[in-house]
Amino acid sequence: MSSYPFLMAPGQIAGLSLRNRILMAPMGDALANSDGTVSDRQLDYYEARARGGAALIIVGSVAVAYPGGAFSADQTALHTDEHIAGIAELALRVQRHGARLALQLTHGGPQSLYAIETGNPLLMPAPPTYKGPDRISRTLSPQEQFAMSAPFQQPTSRVDIHIATEEELFLAIEAFAAAAERAKRAGVDGVEIHGGHGYLLDSFRSPSTNTRDDEWGGTRDKRDRLLLETIRSVRSRVGAHYPMWCRFNSVEHHREPHETIEDALYLATNLIEAGVDALHVSAYSDPSIATGITDAHTPHKPGALLAAAAAVRAHIKEAVPIITVGNLDDELAENALATGAADFVAMGRRLLADPELPNKLRDGIPDQVRPCIYQYRCIGNIFLNTHVACIANPLTAREGEAAPELSTSLSTQNPERILIIGAGPAGLDAAWRLASRGHFVTVQDAATRLGGRLALAALADEHLSKMLNYLIGQVSRSNAELRLGRPASAPDLEGFDRVVLATGADWSRPDIPGAENGNVLTLDDLTPWASGELRLPDGPVVILGGGKAGLTLARMARSRRHEVTVIEETQVFAIELGLPGRFRWIADLEASGVTLLSEHRATSINQGSVTALDTDGAVVEIQCATAISAIPITPRNDLLEMLFDSGATVEVIGDARALDRLEGAFRDAESLSNRL
Repeated sequence: MSSYPFLMAPGQIAGLSLRNRILMAPMGDALANSDGTVSDRQLDYYEARARGGAALIIVGSVAVAYPGGAFSADQTALHTDEHIAGIAELALRVQRHGARLALQLTHGGPQSLYAIETGNPLLMPAPPTYKGPDRISRTLSPQEQFAMSAPFQQPTSRVDIHIATEEELFLAIEAFAAAAERAKRAGVDGVEIHGGHGYLLDSFRSPSTNTRDDEWGGTRDKRDRLLLETIRSVRSRVGAHYPMWCRFNSVEHHREPHETIEDALYLATNLIEAGVDALHVSAYSDPSIATGITDAHTPHKPGALLAAAAAVRAHIKEAVPIITVGNLDDELAENALATGAADFVAMGRRLLADPELPNKLRDGIPDQVRPCIYQYRCIGNIFLNTHVACIANPLTAREGEAAPELSTSLSTQNPERILIIGAGPAGLDAAWRLASRGHFVTVQDAATRLGGRLALAALADEHLSKMLNYLIGQVSRSNAELRLGRPASAPDLEGFDRVVLATGADWSRPDIPGAENGNVLTLDDLTPWASGELRLPDGPVVILGGGKAGLTLARMARSRRHEVTVIEETQVFAIELGLPGRFRWIADLEASGVTLLSEHRATSINQGSVTALDTDGAVVEIQCATAISAIPITPRNDLLEMLFDSGATVEVIGDARALDRLEGAFRDAESLSNRL
């Protein structure tokens, strides 16, 4: 029985009946074919979430003008009748699982990168005030810089800023109405008009970008006109009873002047009068600010947009349903519905991490929901002009490559006795997956606790703690046998058909003078300190290595009142994180007082300092009482010779294979279990 009666209660948007209150939030996926038609990958991607129990699947960023109003070639489009067939097939694939399908209709306006790539005009309300990216936004690797600049580097690329004429605005309004009519003809259950996030309709709403003094700008009513005219036109085209609603900003961050909550409340009343059946309350930020995404529509703070939804609800009373969104865990979502702050919750990242989340909540097994770990590979990939993906769930955007996780068809016809050496994330994830397929699995580790170095990181990162608890729970519910506190030896290998090496990486001391000093610690030395059993000596801490592990340790040390400096040899901290996550971590650490030194190479460690060289070869002396090495040196696969001698089939996964961190660990575990 579900512990979430409000989330699991049926709901209604206009005449659209929904089986529960969980919607798949609209997210750009960049999975369409290169002409904007629906691809087979999209069919699998959305069907998995429909099968998983979401009540309504909202396909994000469906272009009503293509290429001129699109972000990329592989953005879903519905600007011609030729695109209807693919949308109709998608509707059938979603609806056959009891879910409903909606399309979020969008015109990119000033953010239409595909218009630039194809040399089309970039439609704007007024001449832009160029504001380059802030310092943190420039913490990109050369490969990332190249990927982000791709739309500007094609032979056809041209930046043609075009101030929209009234005729062009009416053409844009017609494009929305025509796309909505096509959606209805395709059997889609409803449409969401994207009136937020800096796209065309919102660029006219914002006093920061709309400085016109004609009938489309100058006052709040005139700035809102384009959005409201669009709503009225769509309503006229699809009829009075077809479900249609609007996503809009409750506020703009990091801008002056900006959209305010008062503006949002005023707009909400007018949207209802114009004919919307629901209000989807979001937020936006100046895109030049690195933390803008995680301050606004993809918040890092749990429940960051709930207060705005509640304010809109209080203002409009019960006129239409409210959809809330933004980093909502189960309890926050249930409470939002229970208190009346919202009527529906839209979940994005969590449904990428586990498409079966709604079904698991319905069935009373929330502890079996694979958690989002908020490392932002999903939206980070969109920044890099590639398709959506997920670190926590390697099958995101690859759903067609494997059967559903809970399907009995996963059982192998040839069960094997499999020994997994290593109880870190790769080993644990492989263990329960292989056991669920009918293999006889044993997990062995020299340590007495599960989790490997993930257990250390989990002490300072609540999202990784949830992932560790999930993995341990999955293994405990499987038939896998555990052998802990037992280093692997040749006799342990006897009787196994296959041995999986999942021993992680060697995070030993760096090969520099002083690395063996007593004031130098490695990750393996830190568990007693991280768990609070021991204290580090008073004084500054220097961390060698600016990956996610190093930044996690920096946050932990700073929270215990140490002065902290992180030294990173490359120009990028936390390279393994998606860009918004990386920017968030850097900004938060710097705000807490941590010093981050990129492109510095440690050359020696002394009793009271670390010596480093910057890119110019200048010597930098950094005072410290403790130095911590957080650099993975090499895969730990010293047992391979013994394994090959055993005669068993040998597999190597996770960091023992290559230094791919969590992403590689989960990908390898899934790939191995799917293959077997």
